[in-house]
Amino acid sequence: MAGIVQTALELVEYEVRLLNDGRFRDWLDLYANDGRYWVPAEWGQASPKSSMSLLYEDRQVMEARVIRLESEYAWSNAPTVRAVRILSGLRLIEDHGDRWETAADFMMVQTRAFASREARQHAFAGSIRHSIVTEGNGLKIKLKRVDLLNPEEPTVQAPLPI
Repeated sequence: MAGIVQTALELVEYEVRLLNDGRFRDWLDLYANDGRYWVPAEWGQASPKSSMSLLYEDRQVMEARVIRLESEYAWSNAPTVRAVRILSGLRLIEDHGDRWETAADFMMVQTRAFASREARQHAFAGSIRHSIVTEGNGLKIKLKRVDLLNPEEPTVQAPLPI
C-alpha cells in the first residue's frame, strides 16, 4: 500500500508541474470522468451546495476552460497570464483503501506582461486538498478543493487553475 500512497502524492506534484508549464490538456487528463475542481467562497465552507462558491467546476466546465485557454480568441487571456505554483507540506491525511486524501499549503503568483503599462503580480495562498481514486489502470483526481486564505476578500480573477 505504501507504493500507491507515494504514487498519489506524486500525482499531486505532477499536477503542479503541468499547470506551471501551461500543459492544460495534460492537466485535465489527471481528473476522473466525474472529477470536480472547487474553490469555496467562505472559510470552512462544508459543501459547494450549501452556499455560493468562487468556482465549482465539473469535468465539462474544466474542458471548456482548457479550450478557452488554448484559443487564440481568448481575449480575456490577452496578454497571456503566466503563473507559478509552489506546494509545501504535501502529505497524506486519509487512506480509505480505494480513495486517498492529500493536503498541502500553496502559493500561486500570476502576472501579465502588458506592453502599454506596468505588469502586475497577484498572489493567492491557502491550502489544497485532493481526493484521489483509482480509475481504469491508474489514479485520478476526483476532487480538488482550494481553500484560499482570504476567500471573502475581493480579489482579481485567477483565469488559470490554482
